[in-house]
Amino acid sequence: MTREGLIVALAAAIVIVVLAVLLWRARAAFRTKAKEAERLRAILDDLPLPVWWRGRGLGLEGFNRAYSRALDSDRETVLREGSELGAGAIDEDGKDLADRALRTNMPQSKSHYVVSGGTRRLLEFTETPQGEDVTGYAVDVTALEEVQSELAQHIAAHADVLESLATAIAIFGPDRRLKFFNTAFLTLWRVEAEPLRGEPMIGELMEYLRERRVLPEYVDFPAFKREQEGLFTSLIETAERLLHTPDGRTLRRLVTPHPMGGLMYIFEDVTDRLSLERSYNTLIEVQQESLNNLYEGVAVFGGDGRLRLWNPILISMWGLDDTFLDGEPHIADILERTSGLFPEAADWPALKQRLIVRVTEPQAHAGRLERIDGSVLDYACVALPDGGCFLSYIDVTDSVRVQRALEERAFALETADRVKTEFISNVSYELRTPLNAIAGFSEILGDTHFGPLNDRQREYLASITNASKQLMALIDDILDLATIDAGYMALDLSAVDVGEVLEAVGDLTRERLEGEHAPIEIDCPDDIGEIVADGARLRQALVNLVYNVTSEAPGGRPVALSARRVKKDILVTVGDPADDEPEAAGLQFLVPGGNDRFIRRSDTGLGLALTRSLIELHGGEVNLKAQPDQPGAHAVCRLPVGGPVGEVAAKDRGAA
Repeated sequence: MTREGLIVALAAAIVIVVLAVLLWRARAAFRTKAKEAERLRAILDDLPLPVWWRGRGLGLEGFNRAYSRALDSDRETVLREGSELGAGAIDEDGKDLADRALRTNMPQSKSHYVVSGGTRRLLEFTETPQGEDVTGYAVDVTALEEVQSELAQHIAAHADVLESLATAIAIFGPDRRLKFFNTAFLTLWRVEAEPLRGEPMIGELMEYLRERRVLPEYVDFPAFKREQEGLFTSLIETAERLLHTPDGRTLRRLVTPHPMGGLMYIFEDVTDRLSLERSYNTLIEVQQESLNNLYEGVAVFGGDGRLRLWNPILISMWGLDDTFLDGEPHIADILERTSGLFPEAADWPALKQRLIVRVTEPQAHAGRLERIDGSVLDYACVALPDGGCFLSYIDVTDSVRVQRALEERAFALETADRVKTEFISNVSYELRTPLNAIAGFSEILGDTHFGPLNDRQREYLASITNASKQLMALIDDILDLATIDAGYMALDLSAVDVGEVLEAVGDLTRERLEGEHAPIEIDCPDDIGEIVADGARLRQALVNLVYNVTSEAPGGRPVALSARRVKKDILVTVGDPADDEPEAAGLQFLVPGGNDRFIRRSDTGLGLALTRSLIELHGGEVNLKAQPDQPGAHAVCRLPVGGPVGEVAAKDRGAA
């Protein structure tokens, strides 16, 4: 090989080595850049906010995982379709903001609502130019908007609260301009709202109030204004001052730093309160002077146990004298002077010591003292703020005697009532036995077991049977009344159909009244429903009421038995259908003279009394209406739909 060929071969080898080194370095740099790009993409994918970048023509070239997640799609679909997160929200295709950023070479931002993940979110879009490319990102500011909205609501609510207060309030901002005032502020200073709506400076407001002659007179008004303006930089804690206005009012002014900067002025008219305090002090002096004219005996002891104050009635009540009390005696000396009035005690020194402790170490208490001379005193002990003791005595001897006499009389009446109840019960049971015999033998004779009877005998026998049944009914009524009066009757409560009860009452009364009195007419709505009651006792009460009212009805005129529902009550009416029904409110016995007409004409009044007791046991009321000189009568029963209020207690009492 020639020398030239060797040189050419060597040069070629050197070029190949250099190219290999350069290629190795390029591959290493490419791997490094690829790792950096992969790391950067991983960082972008980990970001919670959507990020994207655009190339020439503002087309979407890339984005992170949050961007596709915000579009509720995958990466391939977004790249294939070129979906824009801001399309339809920012502009039609979502590129207008990026185009404006590229033209102005400045970042551009805009906020819009976007539906992402099925929820409506407020996103702030930002497009930033990067040479000929554009990078964008979106920040979810929904929570910030909610906080701002909530803050605005709180501020508005705070303003509403301040507006509703009767205290005058004015708030100045950090710029010393009036930002808020309520109606009470206008009323207090007697100014119009219009001049204050322009947010005047605090000095301008003071000038305006001075011109209207509502501010206190100041010798150096400019110094006063400078003092108010200086509070904006020097006030740390709440400052309080009383202002005396030219119109004679006294205002309490509080100035406190506002949490959002500036000052808050609070004004309160205390003229009436100060006047009230003066009146109170005068009243205390009058009351102090009035102690001498009280009917109660009053004694005030100091903390050392010595008498400081007393009134004349105390002297006569305890048999003391002025000379002794003028020396401010100790409680021990007073007890020795009055020991003869206290009840006899086996250990007088111990009793005396207890009384001394009650005065020297007072605690609020009250009691009654019965003295040896027969008088009775009510006393009260009050501990005073200075450690003293206030004692008051009032003579209640006459009241106690009257009370004891009334208690003895009440006990005698209770005993008589109990004896009466027991007597009625015993008599009723004693009468029932011969009546059962009379009724039984009458039935046997009526069945002709001992031979046939003639017409007169049958007539007499029927009269005996009817009389025994009526007497038996009267005895049952007496027993029921005695049971109710004694508090032993318990109702068997259940749901009762009102219509069925009225039909049963009508059937029972028709059988007895047929041919004697006016017919019975039933008037009851089909949908009147049920009430909680004792069906048997309710029928018994209504039957007795129908008998009493029917006895007052003129011959031949029908008597109506009707029912209707009024709110939570059932009103059962018995009387002439043409009569107006009495009012349902305040039902009571209205018949003049204590219902004497009913008592004279209706089974000696037992049926009426039993009716009233049974209805009241059901928690209802009865209204009877009749005129002394007019025929006819009217009755209304009010029955609560839910039954008597004390139904549980009644059952327990009956079980006992």
